[in-house]
Amino acid sequence: MIGNKVTIVDRDCCYDHYEQWANLYGFELNQGKLPDNGAVGTIISYGKHITFSDIIYRIDIDGIDYIMAKKGISIEGDDNFQTHNSLVLLDIKEKIDNIANYDDISDLITDVKELVSKLIQEQL
Repeated sequence: MIGNKVTIVDRDCCYDHYEQWANLYGFELNQGKLPDNGAVGTIISYGKHITFSDIIYRIDIDGIDYIMAKKGISIEGDDNFQTHNSLVLLDIKEKIDNIANYDDISDLITDVKELVSKLIQEQL
């Protein structure tokens, strides 16, 4: 998904004041500016919204970074399978990042194994 081209379909789905997420992903947000509908950009990164479970995207358009909700973009070559795989991998990453929440490392390993098994089964 990173590197895929996107077209802006609803500029109002831009998080133009979400500095906390921009800081987390290490880039400067173009505050107060919205991309034009129809503009074409590239996915630089994506991750979960800090408060909600939504996946949001850092989109580069002509050297300017925007944070967009999925419903505001059309991803070239996107399909539900690719999106689902990406979400499962994000769940795995989140569990590993939050290792301190586990009392026993075996619980983390079990959770990750279940997610990986789910991913493998869906690819068969």
